[in-house]
Amino acid sequence: RSVYDALAIAEQRSNARLTSWVVEDLKDAFGRIPRNRLLDVMRTRITDERTVALIDVLADSGKKRGIEQGSPLSPLLLNTYLDHLLDKPWEKRFPNWPLIRWADDILVTCPTEKDAREAREELGKLLTPAGMTLKGNPTTSIKKLSAGESAEWLGFELRINGGMEARIAEARWWKLEESLEQAHTQPMAPLVANAAITGWLDQLGPTYGYEEVREVTERIARTACGFGFDEIPDEKGLRDCWERAHGRWQQIRQTIGVSADVGAGGSACLTKATKRRNGEGALKGASSPSNLARADCIPPSTLNVTPARREGRRQSAGDPVKATALRAASSTNGASKMQKPKPKKRIEFRPLADLRPHPRQADLFGECSDQEIEELAADIGKNGLAHAIEITPDGIIIAGHRRVKAYWHLKRTKVCCWVREDLEELGEQAIEQRLIEDNLNRRQLSKLDQARLYAALRKIRGNDESDNGETGDIRDILATRFGVSGRTLDRWRRMLAVPREIQRAVELQMLTLSQGTKIADLPPSTQNEIAERIRNGENPKHVFNIYRGASPVRKSSIETTIAKLVRAIDDCENVRGKIGDSTPATVTNLKRAARKLNELVTTIEAKPPLGKQRPAKQTR
Repeated sequence: RSVYDALAIAEQRSNARLTSWVVEDLKDAFGRIPRNRLLDVMRTRITDERTVALIDVLADSGKKRGIEQGSPLSPLLLNTYLDHLLDKPWEKRFPNWPLIRWADDILVTCPTEKDAREAREELGKLLTPAGMTLKGNPTTSIKKLSAGESAEWLGFELRINGGMEARIAEARWWKLEESLEQAHTQPMAPLVANAAITGWLDQLGPTYGYEEVREVTERIARTACGFGFDEIPDEKGLRDCWERAHGRWQQIRQTIGVSADVGAGGSACLTKATKRRNGEGALKGASSPSNLARADCIPPSTLNVTPARREGRRQSAGDPVKATALRAASSTNGASKMQKPKPKKRIEFRPLADLRPHPRQADLFGECSDQEIEELAADIGKNGLAHAIEITPDGIIIAGHRRVKAYWHLKRTKVCCWVREDLEELGEQAIEQRLIEDNLNRRQLSKLDQARLYAALRKIRGNDESDNGETGDIRDILATRFGVSGRTLDRWRRMLAVPREIQRAVELQMLTLSQGTKIADLPPSTQNEIAERIRNGENPKHVFNIYRGASPVRKSSIETTIAKLVRAIDDCENVRGKIGDSTPATVTNLKRAARKLNELVTTIEAKPPLGKQRPAKQTR
């Protein structure tokens, strides 16, 4: 069953005068399913216990409650669970109040408003034992369509006007904006954007007869241009896609048994006037595809204005009384409908000379090679710019440093930029994290570049460790992406602290990574001596063998422990001075710290000198 099936059944119920609706949504449906209860439900339908055990493994979300929402199996499990505990019990108890459910979106159709309120109350009672709760409240979820109210369900704004009418809900437009925004992060972004637009229209078949086709296609073009996509299907292509969706909607309505002449959701017999309005005849003076998609052909004042308000502005341009009335009506409508906050992102063409690299780019990730820039410039010159340059409002590059250099290489003067005011408001950490994500997409990353990215993310996320000292998820994620172990990534991170000569020797495999980490444990003065000898042409392995016995690992560990104990004693003394000498906890902490310190001092005195060479291994 599709969304079209659910909508056709809802239309059938409205034609039967069940026009008082309960429109509800389940709160965190996937995350609230009790696992044990779900398995019991599955056993009523599956006799093979091994299959049930496999489902338990596949649906495991890592928690005692809930199932993994992104799994392809999860919608089927949710439907099975709710069918057993909601759909069938409701059908037996309330046959006169039909329930229609699409995933976790619920619609109950009732003859009167009183019945609708009672139905919502019974719905909540039935869901409680199943571990589910309703998201809305009686004031917002009960709609009386026979009184002229509209209900928003499954992305459509539904109302009754002789038959059921379906229009595009504003939430649908928000979904389109989110899809176009996500397209910027995908390879071949223009193709992804076109697929998002056609897929979005493919779900709007029921609205075809009730929306102005020209105005919808123009708004699609404006929305796409706002995100930097101007190579979208023309008006005819968008209309054809919408018509095909409408044809599928009509077929489903006939299958469900909805009358074709009442509330057709876009009647099968459209009048000639309606066809002319929707542009199905010859379009004289229609916008060309290039003009339709060009952002500079659309006045900025109309970018966020609904068609009705635009028409009102044109009619009231020379009449102050009408203009005042229009402003009053706009403010009233704005107060009654939920408005989406204006996104703080926009596409602009900026001169290359106005863009500046992020100050942390060179420090964290170094410079790109000339060969890499030349290859990228050749690709951009052939295929164009797939992703806009992400910048702050004052021109600091967040993502796209290599693309900007490639544009300089091509001797271009302007580049398409995505201005991110939202990241600037979130702070420097959000900008730096986006900077790191951009560098992760580089084709060639050396081991040290990978270590720099890991170190930068650790700095943003703290030490990336849990309270019990276990390693965090950043290391595991990056290690999997780079194809190395987490321990290897940590060892490369330690190499960032040694002089450049030692780093280069490890990168060129003149020293092993294990030898490099041992050098990293040496004092800075010793590291500088080793780097100087390598710089003078000595064999790095010979130099390492000379200094390998000076490794102060034991000393460093003991000194660190002693420093911690000294700080603990200082803290205890400070507390003791504030609250008095008689506090038992303070005295106990002091005694424990002093006892541990004495044990360490005794251990250090019993150890051999740190600079002493290791005895040579005896040969057979």
